[in-house]
Amino acid sequence: MEHEFCPQAIREHSLQFDSAIFKRRISEFVAFALEDFKPRIGWIALVPSTASAFPPDADAAELSRHM
Repeated sequence: MEHEFCPQAIREHSLQFDSAIFKRRISEFVAFALEDFKPRIGWIALVPSTASAFPPDADAAELSRHM
């Protein structure tokens, strides 16, 4: 079975798990997620006393109906 493995291909594949690459990818993911999340939480800054009255999983449409 050894002849079925390509050491160079294995090495190249393993490089995607390098710690520097992981850090860059997780940082990019968090930045993207925050940008996606910001529009949904913008109203919380405007009405902080109301925000705590709703469960954390309440969606924006549900929360806006109570404002």
